[in-house]
Amino acid sequence: MRFLEAVVSAVHSLRANKLRSFLTLLGIIIAVLSIIAVVTVIQGLNQKVTDLFTGRGADVFEVDKFGAVVTSRSEWQRMQRRPDLTRRDADALKRGARFIEYVSAKLEGSTAVSYRQRRVESMPVQGLGDEYGFLSEFEIARGRHMSPAEVAHNRPAAVVGPDVVDELFRGEDPLGKRIRVGALSFTIVGVARERGSTFGLSQDAFVGIPIGAYQKMFGQRESVTLAVKPADPELLQPAVEEARTILRIRHRLRPGDEDDFGIVTTEGLLRLYRQITTGVYSALVGLVAISLVVGGIVVMNIMLVAVTERTREVGIRKALGARRRDILRQFLIEAVILSALGGLIGVLLGFAVALLISATTPLPSALEWWSVALGLALSSGVGIFFGIWPAMKAARLNPIEALRYE
Repeated sequence: MRFLEAVVSAVHSLRANKLRSFLTLLGIIIAVLSIIAVVTVIQGLNQKVTDLFTGRGADVFEVDKFGAVVTSRSEWQRMQRRPDLTRRDADALKRGARFIEYVSAKLEGSTAVSYRQRRVESMPVQGLGDEYGFLSEFEIARGRHMSPAEVAHNRPAAVVGPDVVDELFRGEDPLGKRIRVGALSFTIVGVARERGSTFGLSQDAFVGIPIGAYQKMFGQRESVTLAVKPADPELLQPAVEEARTILRIRHRLRPGDEDDFGIVTTEGLLRLYRQITTGVYSALVGLVAISLVVGGIVVMNIMLVAVTERTREVGIRKALGARRRDILRQFLIEAVILSALGGLIGVLLGFAVALLISATTPLPSALEWWSVALGLALSSGVGIFFGIWPAMKAARLNPIEALRYE
C-alpha cells in the first residue's frame, strides 16, 4: 500500500467514525491549546519586560539608593540607612567621568493636577534633570522636550502624558496652556507619545517638570535616581566602574567597604528577571504538558478499540496480500492524522485564548512561529508514540484468526 493510499484510507476510516474521532481530537486539542496559550503569554511577558527595560537603550544604567532587588525586611531597613543620592552626585559624575556622556537626576511622586475647572487627584509627577531628554523613557509626539536651560533655571515648563491631555483638555490643544501641579503653575511645552500600559499600569499618566521645581514642591529630603549613558555602548562597563569609583570617593568609602548605593544595568535586570521566572515558567509548561500525555493515552485507547473493531477488515486485507508494514502504516497514519489535526486546531484555539487573556487582563501575549511548530510537532509526535502499539498489534494479527473474528 502506497503512502497516499494509506492516507486516503485513514481519512475514510476517521470520517466513518465521527464521534470517536471527535473525542480523540478533543484530548489533543485541549492539550495543545493549553501549551500554546501558556507559551504565548510567557513570550508576551518576556517581550514586554525586555521592551520595558530597554526603552531608553540597552547601554543606559541607573544609580539609586537601593539597587535592583530587596529580598528581606532587614535588608530594606539596612538600605534605608544609606545616604541619599543628590543632584550634586549627578554633577560630580558629569564633571569627573571620561566615559560618561549624559547624566540626569530624577524624582517621582504624585499630587493633584488641574486645568480650569477640571482636576485629577494623585497624578504621577516626575522631577527631571537637565539632560533627561537624552535619557528619556518617552518620546515627544507634539511640541518639544523641556530645554536644559528651562530645567537648570526651574522655569515653569512641563511635559505631559496623553492621559493628562485626555483627562484635562478633552479635545483642546494643550500646548501653551497652563496647568496647576500641586501649588505651582506650569506651561505645557510637550505631549509624550502614547506608550500604553504595562501589567495594567498606564505609562501615559504623568507630568514631567524641572527637578528643582519638584523639590520646591515636595521638599529636598528624598534620594534621587541617576540615569547614566556612556559615550559609547561599548564603554558601558568602564562607565559603570567609573561611576562607582566617583561615588565611592564622594561618599568617603574605604577600600573594604561595600557600596552604599546600587547600580542597575539593563542586562542585570534582564538576567535577574530570567533567574526569577525561568524555573516558574518551566514548571508551568511542564504541568500543562501533562495534558498532552493524557491526550496521547486517549489516542492509544481509541486506536486499540479501532483495531479490535476492524480485526476482520485487517484479516481481509492480509488475505488480499497486504503486508505487515502496510497494516502498520495504515493505523499509524490514522493516529498521526488525528493528532496533527488536533494539534492544528489546538494551536489556533490556543492563540485565540491568549488574545482573549490579553484583551481582558494586563497579561500580554506574543505568538512566535516556533511555538506553532512546537505544537504541531508535539501533537504529531504523540500520534506516533501512542499510536505505534495499536498499529503493531494490528500488524501482528494472524489473518486466519482475524477472518474468523466476529
